[in-house]
Amino acid sequence: MTFARLLALPLLSLLALGHATAQSPDGATSHDAQVEDLKVFRRDFLDVDRSYSSAARVEAASRLQALETAAGPTDATVFAVDLCQIAALADNGHTTCKLPRANGVAMSLLPIDGAFYVIAASPQNSDLLGSRLAGIDGHPAAEVSSALRSLHGGVAAWRDIEATDAIVRPDLLHALGLANAAGDATFRFQTPDGRI
Repeated sequence: MTFARLLALPLLSLLALGHATAQSPDGATSHDAQVEDLKVFRRDFLDVDRSYSSAARVEAASRLQALETAAGPTDATVFAVDLCQIAALADNGHTTCKLPRANGVAMSLLPIDGAFYVIAASPQNSDLLGSRLAGIDGHPAAEVSSALRSLHGGVAAWRDIEATDAIVRPDLLHALGLANAAGDATFRFQTPDGRI
């Protein structure tokens, strides 16, 4: 097997999972689709990726087995987050999972020294430019950062960069237990002059 093919397998398997998972109208995945996706994930991703430490591979296999045992009607976003967290156990900046793009909050945040700052916002929220994230739906910013870092491996700064798409998506925040609903979230910011 060529080196390029080995590199492509993990990415292709995750992309395939996004297309193979059958969803019901309520956004849940079916038992059979999940079981099939988990088999593909194990065979084409976990079994061929050599970057996991021995302990991380044991934990990844254990988590995957738990997902296989619990397969059934599950929200597709929760299912995808679970798989990303398993991929992140490799704990490097190369083995990663890219979640499909979706609509999120109309702003962009950039991580700087472990905090997230608003760098772009809609005209009605332009007063938030330069503000630091203080929390989401009652969860302090440190808890938000910690949960988002579970989606990617590598050093904390890299995990924060990779989290910039997820932090503005209420569906992913909800799947991580950070938002009260999959469709919206209440963000709190601290402005440069100290106002919340």
